[in-house]
Amino acid sequence: MLRNLLLSVTLAIGTGLLPLPVQAQSTPIRGTVEMRVYKPLDEIADYVAAVDRRLKWGRYDLLKSKERVWMNRQIALIRAELARAGAERNAQLQVLAGEFEIGVIRLEEGAITCRTERPTGTRFEENRCYSQKRLREDEERSRDAIRDWQRLKTIAG
Repeated sequence: MLRNLLLSVTLAIGTGLLPLPVQAQSTPIRGTVEMRVYKPLDEIADYVAAVDRRLKWGRYDLLKSKERVWMNRQIALIRAELARAGAERNAQLQVLAGEFEIGVIRLEEGAITCRTERPTGTRFEENRCYSQKRLREDEERSRDAIRDWQRLKTIAG
C-alpha cells in the first residue's frame, strides 16, 4: 500500500500533475500570459500591412492619439524586425507580432479576458484568452442552443 502511494506520488511529480511553486512571468498587459505568433513571415507582413492600410483609410479614426502612436510604433518595429529577420522567424518577432495582434484585437473588439478552462474529458487546465466580443457571441450562441433544445424537448415531449 505504501509502496503504491509512493509510486503514485513519484509519477505525479514526474509528469507534472501536482502543482509545484512556479515563479510567474511578469508581462505588463496580461499578467502571466505571453502571446506568440507562429505564422510564416509573409503572413505576419500581410497582417501588418492590412492593419496599416485600415489605419490610413480611416477605420481607426476614433482611436485616441496615444493608441494611434502605439499602433504606428508597433508597425514600424515589426517591419524593422521583419527586415532584420530575413527568411528566419525569431523569438523577438514572434513576441512583437503577438503583442501587436492582441493590441489590435483589444482596440477593435474591446478588452481581452484570460481565464483557466478545463477541456471536456480531461482534468488538465489551460489558459485561454478571448476578446469581450467573442465571449458575448459564445454566450449568445450557448443561450440560443439551450433555447432550441428546450423548444424541441417540449414539442417532442
